[in-house]
Amino acid sequence: VYIQVIWIVIIISIIMFIPFYCILGKEWYGPYGLFYIPFLICYIIAGLNSNKWNFELGMKTSGILILGELAFLLGCLVAKKIVCVKRHEKTQRVLFSLGGGSNRVNNRKLAFLVLLETVFFAIYLVMVYLWGVRHGCSVIEAINHIMLNGKFDGDGDPLGLPFWLQLLLQMNYIAGYFFAYLIARKILLKEHISTVLLIIGYVVSILTNFLGGSRGPILEILASLLISFGIVYFFKTDRKIFSMSKIIKVAIIIVIVGITFFAVLPLMGRNQTAVDENDVFTQYIGSQIYNLNYYVENIDKRSTFFCAETLKSLYNDIESILGIQLGYKNGMVGNFFVFTNKGHNLGNVFTTYYNFYIDFGIIGVFIFTFFIGWISEKYFMSIKYNQSMVNYKLVIYIYMGASIAFSFFASRFFQNVIQLKMILKVLWIMIMYLYLVEDSYIRVNLGGKRKLIFHKVRRE
Repeated sequence: VYIQVIWIVIIISIIMFIPFYCILGKEWYGPYGLFYIPFLICYIIAGLNSNKWNFELGMKTSGILILGELAFLLGCLVAKKIVCVKRHEKTQRVLFSLGGGSNRVNNRKLAFLVLLETVFFAIYLVMVYLWGVRHGCSVIEAINHIMLNGKFDGDGDPLGLPFWLQLLLQMNYIAGYFFAYLIARKILLKEHISTVLLIIGYVVSILTNFLGGSRGPILEILASLLISFGIVYFFKTDRKIFSMSKIIKVAIIIVIVGITFFAVLPLMGRNQTAVDENDVFTQYIGSQIYNLNYYVENIDKRSTFFCAETLKSLYNDIESILGIQLGYKNGMVGNFFVFTNKGHNLGNVFTTYYNFYIDFGIIGVFIFTFFIGWISEKYFMSIKYNQSMVNYKLVIYIYMGASIAFSFFASRFFQNVIQLKMILKVLWIMIMYLYLVEDSYIRVNLGGKRKLIFHKVRRE
């Protein structure tokens, strides 16, 4: 009986994952679960469409997929099981820390924050609209052109957003994850937070990312809801799975969000070139395995600039902030769409391994994927076992977790987390936390036993 290679890879993947899952704690919302489960779904969808695409997974690609998964799991295992022993005379000194006496969110301040977010979005929308007017096109067409110029032609952002607006928009980009976390707290913990304000803030964040024309960040904000439910439920009940009633509620939310997303796909900033609805779906999950296989087995080129593909977000930030040209774009392989011999458009994303493989081959796949597993598990452990944990750290993990969950899609972790803008996003999360949460404060270490505490005075 003939068995396609993709199904053999799936079987090996499951057998390899189960012992790691048990050893690491059986937490699907941990980094290893968020990385593996979407990849498994992607494998299965690719397998189910293999005949339609006339697709056979190559041996080199199979090795990359198995090695990448193993590297991530090993990274998590090393982070969890191998701890560096420090000498007793050495103490860890933290420059500053955030804390709080409660988790209560002030609704009046939440209303003001949502208002600011809406104003930032409106300014951005006006600039896109005026760009469209100057070029004789609608807002949707302007989004399409802006995205294509910035992402595929390599000319950067044709809008030329002023630096101050870029700083403000970072709040909008990250706010979706913050509101996803608060929505989960509202539903699971019955907290007295305005539902209307949370929904508005969440939607405005999605719309801000929509104006950029890229669908990846929107999908990640949507996925952050599910991750938030898992995180909040764990810290409330110390259970590892939802109860049946909670599963039903979460499933309904996911279905509504999914239907809404695919219903508005024609407005997502890119013209759809898919043959049918199945192609539209597989462009988001499934086709990435085919695309990676096509590149590895047929093209197999390398970048000519150090880490040009893996660190392109970091390099882009350096060029934008410092106003210098590193030349990394000249060393990139470039972006292209993949079509099957039957005319199916399978999109232009190739899994997270694509970037690592282009830069350093198979060894790059192992090193960089191991690094993601190690650093994400380290951070997950820090919020899980730290008794002084405060909520802003959870929001950062939710942001990281959404990037990890979309590793099957593209190199989202390095694009979203390993970049200079991540500093701004963390600062915005801290600012939102300090502003919204009652009795929150910053403690600054001045050296020795001296500490300076900025504490908000609560008005009675």
